[in-house]
Amino acid sequence: MMEYQQLQSVFHHASALLTYPHSDWWEELGTYQESINSLTNERIKNLFQAFMDDCQKTDQQELMERYVYTFDFGKQTNLYVTYGNSGERRERGLELLALKNIYKRAGFNVTDIELPDYLPLILEFASVADWEFVEEIITKYADAFNELEQKLIKQQSSYRYLLIAVNESLALYQKDLPVERGV
Repeated sequence: MMEYQQLQSVFHHASALLTYPHSDWWEELGTYQESINSLTNERIKNLFQAFMDDCQKTDQQELMERYVYTFDFGKQTNLYVTYGNSGERRERGLELLALKNIYKRAGFNVTDIELPDYLPLILEFASVADWEFVEEIITKYADAFNELEQKLIKQQSSYRYLLIAVNESLALYQKDLPVERGV
């Protein structure tokens, strides 16, 4: 079992670490290290630590290239959770509008900088919103989260640790027996 505050912390860290690793991202890495150490679940803490360790032993340019290759060029592993269901079809527009409406009902202002199905945005929303709104999104896109995790595992991407941490934390919070995922 996991407290909601801890789950929100996992969402916050995963959101930040799943964004493009620009120079500010690198500067903030130490701050996240301290905050990750405050997580109470050892398994989740170790998953974040595995990601952090990989980042720290990887050249900044190489990590930026990996990110672009994985998420921007990888149609199978992009960070837009509705893309796998709808691609560029009209139905995707309806899903995006539904997400915007959930954000709005929760009092979360979304800019047009990112589409509302962008995983780091969803996770940032989940880090501050009430569970009723988060659950609505998580329930609808749980398969997309799990599918992305499996594809990242298959690629042996260090980003797999972040998706595993999110999915296992959700399982812990929802009182399901956590299923250890392949790392």
